[in-house]
Amino acid sequence: MKSFRLPNNGNFFLFYVSFSLFGYSLAAPLSELIFPNVLSSPLTILYRMFVLGGAFLFIFQLMFIKKKTFVNEQGKIIFLLFIFFWCIYTTRLIYDSMFQSNLLGENTIISYITMGYLFVFIPALSLIRSYNETDLKYLFQMSFYILFFGVLLTLCISAFQILSGSWQGGQRLSLERLNPISLGRYSAVLFFLALGLMQLQSKNKILMLCGIFIGISGVLLSGSRGALVGTLFILCINFLLQVNFKNLLFITGLLPIALMLGVFLLSILVPDIDVVENYLRMGGKSDESAQIRYQLYQGAFEQFSNNPIFGDLIIERSFKYYPHNQFLEILMATGVFGFSIFVILNSLLFYKLKCLLKQNKSKEVAIRLLMYLFIFYFVGGVFSGTIIGSLEYWYLVLIISFTYFKKADFFYGKEVIN
Repeated sequence: MKSFRLPNNGNFFLFYVSFSLFGYSLAAPLSELIFPNVLSSPLTILYRMFVLGGAFLFIFQLMFIKKKTFVNEQGKIIFLLFIFFWCIYTTRLIYDSMFQSNLLGENTIISYITMGYLFVFIPALSLIRSYNETDLKYLFQMSFYILFFGVLLTLCISAFQILSGSWQGGQRLSLERLNPISLGRYSAVLFFLALGLMQLQSKNKILMLCGIFIGISGVLLSGSRGALVGTLFILCINFLLQVNFKNLLFITGLLPIALMLGVFLLSILVPDIDVVENYLRMGGKSDESAQIRYQLYQGAFEQFSNNPIFGDLIIERSFKYYPHNQFLEILMATGVFGFSIFVILNSLLFYKLKCLLKQNKSKEVAIRLLMYLFIFYFVGGVFSGTIIGSLEYWYLVLIISFTYFKKADFFYGKEVIN
């Protein structure tokens, strides 16, 4: 029987995935330069239109290329759990909108629908197609270049504003359209991608080293707890998975030196931001942001305690806001029922990553980098964001579930064994 080779995912689709993930890191600083006094920047509007328009385009395309989507049994279960979890959250949102709308408010309901469904769920559905090593490498490379220019431009604009005396921010580096948490996450991912691509390719080593320095500088200056903890956590995992002299030297020697050099240079170039002091007072009584988070955590846990099976409300009752801890948020909104689905979903994802690492030694670097990015956003959920607004996390859920490669390429939904 004659077989026909299926091509890898098209470059435009893979660019769409990378740009919808990290394109805002570039759109925000460009908007600061081109439209500094405009409330709604045309560039950020175009970015949102690109994400949503591309999602509908590729979902429509999926209707005609079903045979190109290959997924193993683990991936099928993960995808079904993904749909099931969103159905649970949708039920909560509908119930609260109908019977507890006085607690949510119309703006909150509209915000959740817009943020969660138009710019996360629908775009995530467009990713339902197979991914092999070539696809992952292209995604990593495109994401690196987008983040490199985006984070670098953000740092340069902020430094210029501080040196020129027009800086209106606080002690945490950010832009009007890019908050410190997002900057920290973008910078951390840039750091991981630069480290991974140095192993995946033999060229552009100097550019990757620059990416490492820019990435770690952005993490430090953003003052983002999640980005810092996630970065250190991934470095520790990387060291444990690859216990060798090179990693030991990097962790114990080169990384601290790079950090100290970065802090020293930043203290000279950007003297108004005291990086060391910001981290020393992080989480203490003088940290107003942390104190608000603690109150949100307490309120969310109390709501879960009052309704442990199916949850209480999609937002924290006192602040009328999500609690900035995605695990507490899931317990608060969907109870043990929804949280158990979330735990099973992530357990299967980690199991699949483990299987991919075990079965594909030649592709270990690409799989490990994919795993690090997923763990980073998984850990980051402890510190900030709402679960239905976490585009990067849900994108990675689907990419991992549909990643499947052996020695053979994909042929019409069947694996060809050499």
